Amino acid sequence: MRDHHGIERIFSLFTSANCAEALVGDLLQERPERGSVWFWWHVFATTATLWAAALGRSPVRTLLLAILGCVFLAAPVFAGVAAVSIFPALLSTLVTFGLLSFFWWGGAFWTGASVVAVAPARGMAACVTLAAMSEALLCALWVSDVRFDAGSDTSSIFYVTAAAASVPLLVGGAIAHARMAASPQRTLEQS
Repeated sequence: MRDHHGIERIFSLFTSANCAEALVGDLLQERPERGSVWFWWHVFATTATLWAAALGRSPVRTLLLAILGCVFLAAPVFAGVAAVSIFPALLSTLVTFGLLSFFWWGGAFWTGASVVAVAPARGMAACVTLAAMSEALLCALWVSDVRFDAGSDTSSIFYVTAAAASVPLLVGGAIAHARMAASPQRTLEQS
């Protein structure tokens, strides 16, 4: 089965490579008897459990790292909003979406990589926590419809761009984690 290497990599973001390999092996053993739906549900549940365990090992530090990620992300978010707000009448919807996406998604990618670089041992847990908090805040804003016209193009662009920013945040963190794991030097936090 080809997908087990990717699953091992996802699990190893939150635990050791040996533990990730063992977990995937256990899931693969049960897959023929229980089916694909059971398998993928347990991959998701195991990932969530590993994240919660990583968060639980050091909740204050992980939340502080997530807050640091918010600080890192504030400048690109502000730059994106400024870029589309300076001349709103001159920009088409496609240009607005392109500019906003460039700043927000690029900033999210950089933030994920930076948070993991600052704290390799708990950086991915902080990135997932930041992504979860961002999505929860976005859902709360959408439900309460705080000062946004849900039907307008600009509001839709902001919601879609912000909702999709979690993907580059997590990808940036995962790439930084993989690079740091492959590096022979160990940081003080890992020691």
